[in-house]
Amino acid sequence: YSKIHTVDYYISKAEELINLGAEEICIKDMAGIGRPVSLGKIVAGIKEIKPDILVQYHGHSGPGFSVTSSLEAVRAGADIVDVAVEPLSWGTVHADLLTVHEVLKDAGYSLPDINMKAYMQVRTLTQEFIDDFLGYYINPKNRLMNSLLIAPGLPGGMMGSLMADLENNLKSLNKWMEKNNKPQLTQDDLLIKLFDEVQHVWPMMGYPPLVTPYSQYVKNAALVNVMQMEKGKERWSLLDDNTWDMMLGKSGRLPGEVSTELKDLAKEQGREFFEGDPAELVPDCLDDLRKEMAEKGWETGQDDEELLEYALHPQQYIDYKSGKAKADFEADLAGKKTKAQTPTSAVANGNDGWDLGPKSIQVDVNGEKFNVNISYDGGQSADDSQNAATPVSSSNGVVKEILAPLEGKVFLTKDSSETAKKVGDTISEGDVICYIEAMKVVNAVKADQSGTIAEVCIKDGEDIFDDDVLFKLN
Repeated sequence: YSKIHTVDYYISKAEELINLGAEEICIKDMAGIGRPVSLGKIVAGIKEIKPDILVQYHGHSGPGFSVTSSLEAVRAGADIVDVAVEPLSWGTVHADLLTVHEVLKDAGYSLPDINMKAYMQVRTLTQEFIDDFLGYYINPKNRLMNSLLIAPGLPGGMMGSLMADLENNLKSLNKWMEKNNKPQLTQDDLLIKLFDEVQHVWPMMGYPPLVTPYSQYVKNAALVNVMQMEKGKERWSLLDDNTWDMMLGKSGRLPGEVSTELKDLAKEQGREFFEGDPAELVPDCLDDLRKEMAEKGWETGQDDEELLEYALHPQQYIDYKSGKAKADFEADLAGKKTKAQTPTSAVANGNDGWDLGPKSIQVDVNGEKFNVNISYDGGQSADDSQNAATPVSSSNGVVKEILAPLEGKVFLTKDSSETAKKVGDTISEGDVICYIEAMKVVNAVKADQSGTIAEVCIKDGEDIFDDDVLFKLN
């Protein structure tokens, strides 16, 4: 919903699809920000083009429009309305079947009666798998409706990951705030700042469709901007390659124009806009992968969907087939269950069972600097040498630190074509020194100062927090 996303815009898009042979049109409003009257006009416009075409309305509940929108869509001729069943209805999901059924019944539409025994059975089965595992990944605020969601237009499906991202980034940001004697933020403070930033940057990024993965790119860019600006840095000071590729046209043509500010930044970084068919950028590898899957005894699936999954997400597919993905999930779930059982007194004292404090500190003894790793359980690490105090060499007694710009999983290289930075390497300001995977994208970390690497403070694949030391330089 924007100055370019109008009723006429959507009717025109539907007409294009109908002329291409579409037999059904679904108006899919994952953020639930479609205004009811406008949605009715869109449905009516589609039916005017092709009266017998099947029209479906799919709208989430977040901002609170969806029940009224369902009624308006049906009045305009919609044939199908998507609903949900408790305990997975409302909030960032669909309106509940019971409510929409009563609204349409009251409006005079003929509907079959609801089998309440079946409804309750579905409700019970759903609650069981929420209790078993899914509930550990659902933030309680996902069940709430919030009119503040109207402006940013973020889809309900990503609000779960958004709340998890907020929690992690808030912890990192508040550590920085405390360290720099600044007032700490609440989660609501950060949420409002994020919503405002999404509203600001979405037009600048060319109005990308707020659907996976592009909604993730917009949200990530906005959240990183907020984090960086809170520390006095510039907007767009950290922008991942996936988001750049979208704005450069490598995913297809954007609905709007990328802002002059971002065009200038792209030019400054040597990035070029792409105006061809995105298919040109995709390697023609299906025949090779089909052969490879046959050699491994893997089925390509009905309609080759397994083959496509392997082509699109090779590492994830290998992890799935090997059982690693399941093992990682079970380990993560066990960790969440353990954390959930942490006594509330420990949480009140700032110990949530995971983040007990700094992992290392640097101390100065008679002018000589030492790195000291800290243990909080009174025991020794498996490698005793890790807990030893180690001197930090420096030609002039001054050690410079390069800090992590955000929390996530750190990698010294992105792929096998790169060589990891090591002690003794000379780096210049602006050099890519490592990568941080955060919020489903990989961010290249650039050095903010020059020098010779005196110490590599990270291990490949470990989780780090915002402001953790990555490298120490002489």
